[in-house]
Amino acid sequence: MPAMLWLFICLGILWACFTPNVVLTMCSLLMIPLLFGLLWFEGEPPILLFACFMQWLQAIAAIFYCDFSGTTLADDLTVGGAKVEEATWLSMAGVMVLAAGMRLALLKRDKKAVLEARQEARQLNINRVLIFYLVSFVFASVINRVAFAMPGLAQPLLALGTLRWMLVYLLVYVVILQKRHYGVLGFAVGLEVVSGFIGFFSGFKSIFYIILMVLPASGMVIKGWRLLPTVILALLVLGLSIFWTAVKPEYRDFLNRGSGEQVVNVPVEQRLAKLGELAFSITPAAWKQGFEDLILRITYVHYFDLTIQNVPENVPYEHGQLWWGCIKQVFMPRLLFPNKAVLDDSARAAYYTGTAVAGADTGASIGIGYFGESYIDFGPVGMFAPIFLLGIFYGLIYRLFISRAKSKVIGFAIAVSILLFNACEIETSNIKILGGSVCVCLAMALFLRFGEQWLWNALTRQPGGPARRRKAKTETLKS
Repeated sequence: MPAMLWLFICLGILWACFTPNVVLTMCSLLMIPLLFGLLWFEGEPPILLFACFMQWLQAIAAIFYCDFSGTTLADDLTVGGAKVEEATWLSMAGVMVLAAGMRLALLKRDKKAVLEARQEARQLNINRVLIFYLVSFVFASVINRVAFAMPGLAQPLLALGTLRWMLVYLLVYVVILQKRHYGVLGFAVGLEVVSGFIGFFSGFKSIFYIILMVLPASGMVIKGWRLLPTVILALLVLGLSIFWTAVKPEYRDFLNRGSGEQVVNVPVEQRLAKLGELAFSITPAAWKQGFEDLILRITYVHYFDLTIQNVPENVPYEHGQLWWGCIKQVFMPRLLFPNKAVLDDSARAAYYTGTAVAGADTGASIGIGYFGESYIDFGPVGMFAPIFLLGIFYGLIYRLFISRAKSKVIGFAIAVSILLFNACEIETSNIKILGGSVCVCLAMALFLRFGEQWLWNALTRQPGGPARRRKAKTETLKS
């Protein structure tokens, strides 16, 4: 880890001694070097570390919220109830088990892929990558609309949207590695941020997450001044997230014209005008409230806490039925099984927590999350088995796409794009995690088989795959 991060952790542990949640705060901070030790690989995009870090944030945000509020976790009813401490400990342990599974899948991996990816990136034509990115941006926008109109094909169609983020990764990586055409990168960032803000959900963060993956992969984050771009980028994401949280209720009400549905019923120019109006009218008090709301939104132990209170006291353990049902769902594509039941996250949450939650009738979908579902299936000890296996699954996705790709830079881009949108949230249900991941992996495997060579030829200055060029270079050296 960077020395500055070690300093931050040491100071944090010292500060933890004076907080209301001493042990929890210390243990949460000590998880950071443990996660780095398991999942940081120099020169590689830290997508697996990032996935665990995001879930770590969801597990521990309530601790720091209570620390700054001057209350113990058990006494602060804002973040949970009677079992919130147990839910927090189990969530923290779950993140570590997930990381251990990821690390096991990466034993004896190919360490030369990083050097090959950098060599290949120098052969990519930035202008051609930009053109393909713009095409994929339009394609993904059309696909999203078609997918919601055709539920039977929604999942495979949405899986094709991964191609867009693969090209985003390639564009960012090539610009930073070749150290030129920063205007192209600025244009792409602006396009993604604007399109993210004018939508119903906070899609503006995705481009920044991709950049955060690329900076370490290009050697721009390790020490000294090179740490500065990462810090600035993280602060920018935080600031935009606070702004979005502060204006989100009023803005969404404007988008759906008060219908309460997750739809957009106003043209783009009016959306931009409304965002500008909200940006200039936001007050310091609204910023402060937005920050608090963001922390409470990030933390995701409340429904796990309610689940522990209700299971098994009122609802018995399911003994694997939730995960078994998840596996069966994966092998029953809706295209072939149109009558397959639709998962209602809110209905499942209401049943296992024993508490009424907002549902589809109010435009909301609230889930327990796969940690809570694993607990429902196997209890507070057995729950770690499926989490560990899921970690292995994520690690294999990262490993196999890099090893199977002829072009390692494309392999890294695909692995990051899959995991960034399928492995970073505790709140996601097991069906959505496994089903979405399997579907997108199949789509990207088909792309590797039939489209990788064509894309490489289109993006490079010279024809022929990377494997062929390496072979030709070797033969030239021998001669």
